[in-house]
Amino acid sequence: MYRNDELDIAPVAANELQGVRQDQMLKNEIQYWPAAQVLFMGLNERKIAAFKDVRVRQSFAYAIDRETICNHVFFGAWAQALQLVPAGIPGHNVQSELTYDPERARRLIADAGFPGGRGFPAIELAVAGNTDSTAAEAIAAQLERNLSVKVYARPIEHGAFVAGLQGHHWDAFLVGWTADYLSAEQMLYRYLHHAEPMNFVDYYSPIFERVLDSAMHAKTVDAEETLLRKANQIATTEAALIPIAYGKFIFLVKPTVSGFAANLFEPMGFETVHKGRLSRE
Repeated sequence: MYRNDELDIAPVAANELQGVRQDQMLKNEIQYWPAAQVLFMGLNERKIAAFKDVRVRQSFAYAIDRETICNHVFFGAWAQALQLVPAGIPGHNVQSELTYDPERARRLIADAGFPGGRGFPAIELAVAGNTDSTAAEAIAAQLERNLSVKVYARPIEHGAFVAGLQGHHWDAFLVGWTADYLSAEQMLYRYLHHAEPMNFVDYYSPIFERVLDSAMHAKTVDAEETLLRKANQIATTEAALIPIAYGKFIFLVKPTVSGFAANLFEPMGFETVHKGRLSRE
């Protein structure tokens, strides 16, 4: 319908993006906006004792080449994530990042007692359905190549995957999160506070929780944001969860249309959208 000029704006799914980008006409009409969404990997400390060591978690984080995954697995439909809280959400901290550094990853896992991956248990990386299974396979391959540990990607039916999360069944897992409102509290408190049922990795840090609890009781918006940023820095540095990619809104927009945009949650209203006459070179 978009090709036939029956639509002026059309969303582009991730599995369609590669074909759209290769189309000589459509590739110049793609527009992107960041979304309040992050794909992350959890390392279950309750299931795998080695994950309690921050050096092991950090080694896994530094061993993942997010840029390659975003460009060659997701074909640009996601952007690499180097910290837990997506940009644009109060609490995002650009000073604390988990960049790709395989040499550092190997040093950390060796310091933790697993030089060259020796003695490290085989890990099952669970993922819901087939949606992100290719990304899970790429992550598993990178971890094996850079750390010499055995990681097996395992697609699981969605209901069984969720039940496994709730039961702390998976060694490691790949899952996405989309913000409900504009605060890092959702990501940090809901997934990492020891009292929350969605802390599927069994992470606990007294310093992190003191900062986070203080943020929850802050008396001003500025004080809350400062404390959430500090909590995000702690959680990111300690690889409490390992960020992989940030989501994007992707739309085809006709050259005649102006004023269309999306915020972090959804496409915005059409009050400022204008349409002229169609003219393609």
